[in-house]
Amino acid sequence: MSTEQEGLETQQLRWERAARLADREADRVKPYLEAGRTPPGYEVYTREQVASGDWLA
Repeated sequence: MSTEQEGLETQQLRWERAARLADREADRVKPYLEAGRTPPGYEVYTREQVASGDWLA
């Protein structure tokens, strides 16, 4: 396996991990958003920003 291929596989694993973490965080904050509340730790963001994903940018 080439170094370049290993690098691409490592990057793919990082992307997959980041996607899993984002999904878990979305699952965690969803009940708060559905109840019209700000999730803990997101007080600096508006509810609309959290719901839209703007906080990820």
